[in-house]
Amino acid sequence: NPLIRLIQVFFPLLVIPLLVFILLIQGLVDYRQLLPVMAEGLWPVFKGSIYGYVVYSGFGIIAFLLPFMTDPRQGFKATVWGLGLVVGIYLIFFILTIAHLGPVETRFAIYPVIDLLREVRAAGIFLERLDLLLLFFWILTVFITVAVLFYVVVLGFSQLLGLKEQRPLVYLVLPLIYLVAMRPRDFQSTELLGLWMGYGSMGLVCLIFLLFLVVQVKKAVGGGENAG
Repeated sequence: NPLIRLIQVFFPLLVIPLLVFILLIQGLVDYRQLLPVMAEGLWPVFKGSIYGYVVYSGFGIIAFLLPFMTDPRQGFKATVWGLGLVVGIYLIFFILTIAHLGPVETRFAIYPVIDLLREVRAAGIFLERLDLLLLFFWILTVFITVAVLFYVVVLGFSQLLGLKEQRPLVYLVLPLIYLVAMRPRDFQSTELLGLWMGYGSMGLVCLIFLLFLVVQVKKAVGGGENAG
């Protein structure tokens, strides 16, 4: 698949700069700003984490593609490792942002990671505006994410309608994506859309695990009946 080859090419170009940035920012952070942990209880942490559930929507996408893989077991292992890497990077940047900006400033910052990058200065590095570099990688990851989602949607509709040719659906689904993207009129509408996407992603992950448990129970019951 050309899309998979594209992701393989851009993967090191995305991960290596992030690791370099994590090393450069260490001299500017104060980890004491993370204390006290969960001072207001567990509920505010859970409420704030809903926006991050969009990250786990990738599990639903891969779960949809697993039946089309030559080795679904290896695909599942790769999915677990990939999600672990993404969650780990998100967690590290979350900790670094609070440790540098503080909990109050982070709360009111629109793009806290970009604000964090603007503070990075390193001797001998020719790039002064690392936030511009981040925007380049950000646009790249958005393009890859949208391309994968677009492929999955078209593939799903073609399977649902029993079509062998997917090309006509491309021209039908593309306007729908455009209309959804143009729906938010301001930043608050965009945040609200992200919130509902978080709820949807959380429900999708729960549904996938529920279906997986149902399949495992049916296999266990069927195996017991055959043995009897």
